Amino acid sequence: MRFLEKQIDAAETSGGSPGWFGYLVRRLATLILVVVGVVTLVFVVQRMVPGDPVDVMLGEHATLADRQEMRSRLGLDRSAWDQYWLLWQGVLDGSLGTSFEPGERAVSVSSVIARHVPATVELAIGGLLFAIVIAFPLGIAAALKPNTWIDTVTGFLALAGLTIPNFWLGPLLIYLFCVHYSLFPDPGAQGTGVVALILPSFVLGTALSGKLMRMLRSSLLEIRGEPFVMAAQLRGIPPIRVFLRHVLRPALIPVVTVIGLQFASLLTGALVTEKVFARPGIGTLLLDAVSGRNYPLVQGLVIGLAVVYAGVNLITDLVYAWLDPRVRLIGSGSFS
Repeated sequence: MRFLEKQIDAAETSGGSPGWFGYLVRRLATLILVVVGVVTLVFVVQRMVPGDPVDVMLGEHATLADRQEMRSRLGLDRSAWDQYWLLWQGVLDGSLGTSFEPGERAVSVSSVIARHVPATVELAIGGLLFAIVIAFPLGIAAALKPNTWIDTVTGFLALAGLTIPNFWLGPLLIYLFCVHYSLFPDPGAQGTGVVALILPSFVLGTALSGKLMRMLRSSLLEIRGEPFVMAAQLRGIPPIRVFLRHVLRPALIPVVTVIGLQFASLLTGALVTEKVFARPGIGTLLLDAVSGRNYPLVQGLVIGLAVVYAGVNLITDLVYAWLDPRVRLIGSGSFS
């Protein structure tokens, strides 16, 4: 442990970054492997699903010529290896393939996704902000006053946030604040702006706020009992400085990890909230693509969401390594 601390102090004194480059290379290599695995898995699973996507897309009254044309445009008349290579071509050039819909011109999958991304990103950011605003003050208050009525109330609120499902909370809030009191616009009116984003963001952020609240409380209580915190207090450092510098920063390490991973989950898993509040986001687009057996669109969406999730995970790990240099040292084998 002393050797590890010396390595960290030496790196910080020299302005270096222990094991940073090697750590970054390993994380990027992992990201590439994840993308390769996701692309392959999506390709295999989609072709294992029974049924003909051409029949679903064109309907049972389509002529044989129309079906053959659509099959050719989708590349379904080629061998499996050719179809797999076509999928990789779309991934490498950024188009993610071509989406064909009846009565519409052919467009790239990435352009279709791009039209729906803003709604999902807005919702995810709003949900994350609500979760942080709720969780941080209550989590800190519970850690500063453990085993009191404040701790009990925050624990109850965290449990409620974790257990109340979105498909129940969403309609309830719509009835109360959109129908009964008319404080917010009707989701069916496709309203835009901050006001229309408040209710769905709150619904999406409730579960995450419960997780963050309890994790922040536990992490703060654990750090407050460490010897280096007690030593800082004995040196006469002001309590607020001890809390911000010696307690809060190390306590944020697991919380930052959860925030990063959960933000990726908010981006990729906001399907229920989007459907309840009629938001045209990625989740709604994915559901429609699956029901319509739109091969290129489903492939592009799943691959895109997987890359986003892995990318956010990578950023989270880098922030984690910045907060705790031991992560880089352990990964680089500096003390082996």
